[in-house]
Amino acid sequence: MNFFFKPRLDPHDVLSRAFSKIKVNGKNPAILKLPYASSIAVNQYLNFPWFLLSHLILSFKAFLFLLKNREKFLIIREFSNWIAVLNIPFFYFFKNRLLLNINHNIKNARSSVPFPIKILCFFGFKFIFFDGIFLKKTLLKKIGANFVFPFFPLDEKWKMQKKNKPSKNLTIGIVGDFRSEKISINKLLLVLDEINKSGLHLKIGLRSSGHDIPQWTKGFEVVLTNSQTDYRRFLSSLNAIIIFARRETYFSRHSGTVMDAIASNVIPIVPKFPVFCRQVFFPNLVGFTYDDLNDLLRILTNNFPVELNRRAVSLTKYKMYRCNLQNLLI
Repeated sequence: MNFFFKPRLDPHDVLSRAFSKIKVNGKNPAILKLPYASSIAVNQYLNFPWFLLSHLILSFKAFLFLLKNREKFLIIREFSNWIAVLNIPFFYFFKNRLLLNINHNIKNARSSVPFPIKILCFFGFKFIFFDGIFLKKTLLKKIGANFVFPFFPLDEKWKMQKKNKPSKNLTIGIVGDFRSEKISINKLLLVLDEINKSGLHLKIGLRSSGHDIPQWTKGFEVVLTNSQTDYRRFLSSLNAIIIFARRETYFSRHSGTVMDAIASNVIPIVPKFPVFCRQVFFPNLVGFTYDDLNDLLRILTNNFPVELNRRAVSLTKYKMYRCNLQNLLI
């Protein structure tokens, strides 16, 4: 099994915690997640048989739950668009008690939602889209009635976390596996070099083993963030974190790393995409947005410490609000 599934930090763990703050029509919903979702993502083509098996398991569990629990609501976290369409005959009569979390399913949609989602909307299925409200009048204009748009909630335990930041040199971090769908390595190195020249301290968090550190990180401070403990410790050492993402693959996507950073009193610097903007703007401004790499470098070199502090003082208000329970009406 380890040949197929490489153990690593689950980047969707923040999603698990978020659903504990959600009610549907005043009731606690059941949550089902796709088995092996994070592991399959490592090598999706190699793991295609497990992809099919995991969806079969998920579909069976969901159908059984809805059949046995006639008064309860169910939220499905991860799913394949086309497999969801194939399941319409099995779930059509349960659709009023079923919500599909769509945050990872239309991540690259800018002018039109994927055709399978349109089919699901036609048959009356409903979706949860965390922080997707900015897309209601554009991308989702014709099918907005099928969506609910809660803000992405934070854990209660992160609400009053105290700051423990370096007092002299500001520390900027980046974290992840830096896939090509986020940024090319050449562009990444250009930004990292400019950050070093600006006098800011740079840290790189890698979700990889100590034997698998990329060559391009040579000369930078690297921290392994394979476990939740290491990941949290890495975040707590930062003042700000930069999120890299390409418009063509992340335009409509939500970021769990942004929420983890804010929970740890770290200011996020994100691309100016609709969902990312909602994450750092609502209920108050706690981050920066940038249009391109030149804009990013302008932010980091133009009175950055003062602007950083302006946003930091708003973190408590933001976290207090986002720790509230939400009741979704469907």
